[in-house]
Amino acid sequence: MRYLYFILAGLGCAAAIGLRALTGAPWAPLVALIVAAIFLVLGLRESMAPARSYAAEDLSAEQEKELRRLLDAGQFGTAVKQVQLWFRGISYEKAEQIVHSLR
Repeated sequence: MRYLYFILAGLGCAAAIGLRALTGAPWAPLVALIVAAIFLVLGLRESMAPARSYAAEDLSAEQEKELRRLLDAGQFGTAVKQVQLWFRGISYEKAEQIVHSLR
């Protein structure tokens, strides 16, 4: 959703430039810039939202199989890093707990 907000903010800026060039009216570009600013704030707010809490139950069967394969190969650190890649914003300690729960 944040990508949509950023795209709409960019389109609002482009519309402001186009409106200024085509109409010459001072209020039309201002309205477009205000709308663009609103979408920019929404996009930034969406980006800064805290990551949700994850647990071992959130792993799919395929992800669980991959982690077990890594653990069987003795690659605990790689398994933890893989969990961090799958779940955005998860801490190393929480990813470590998820991997430990699979043992």
